[in-house]
Formats: sequence, structure tokens, C-alpha cells
Amino acid sequence: MATRSQGNKLKAIGKRSAAIAAAATVGLSLGVAQPTAANAASCASPEVCTWSGTNYTGNVGYSYASPGVCYYNAGPIRSVINRTSRTITFYELSNCAISGFSTRTVGAGLSVSNLGITAYSYKAS
Repeated sequence: MATRSQGNKLKAIGKRSAAIAAAATVGLSLGVAQPTAANAASCASPEVCTWSGTNYTGNVGYSYASPGVCYYNAGPIRSVINRTSRTITFYELSNCAISGFSTRTVGAGLSVSNLGITAYSYKAS
């Protein structure tokens, strides 16, 4: 059986442990935001940078997007930074075909944190 002073020490240790756990949780949640900013900053001109997740998260891909060439992406594209001087059209199909599916266009120098579609190919014009 713990004495009163031992009980107070245990409460203090419990509070301290809870504070450390809370700080670690905040640190982890802040750590998630840092790669997003770093990922977006890693997109250099004149590249098109694509991410599999929204808000520039997930797997990243880079290309120079020559005009008229269809670029197939093995995984989904959900966010984009277009550092080229061209407009880029993103397609839900893997062969840059419209055929009843949606497209999204991202102008030169623009970024979109959520395309609103899941694209698998793109083409510069």
C-alpha cells in the first residue's frame, strides 16, 4: 500500500507522462505538415510535379511535359504543381482519352492541392 507522499509522487509522474505524451502527439502531427511543404518546395522549374495524395502528399513524380506527349502515371495523381510555361490537362484514363471521363486543366505556373479527380495521365499543350 502506497503512503500519501508516494501517492502524490505517482500522480505527479502520471501527469508528467501525460504531458510528454501530449507533446509527442503534437510533435508528430506537426511533423506531418513539414514534408508537405518540403514536397511542394522540391518541385523545380520547368517541371510538372504530381502527387498521389491531396495537399502534395504521397508518392511524387516529376516530368518536363513536352507538348502533345501523353504521360502515363502508374499511380493516381491527386495534387499537382505546374512549373512549366504550358497548360497541362489531366485525364482520369491512362491514355489521355476523354471518352466520357473528367479532365482537369492546370495553367502554367499554377498549383492545385486537390485536382478533384483521380488522374492517371496528362498532356501539355
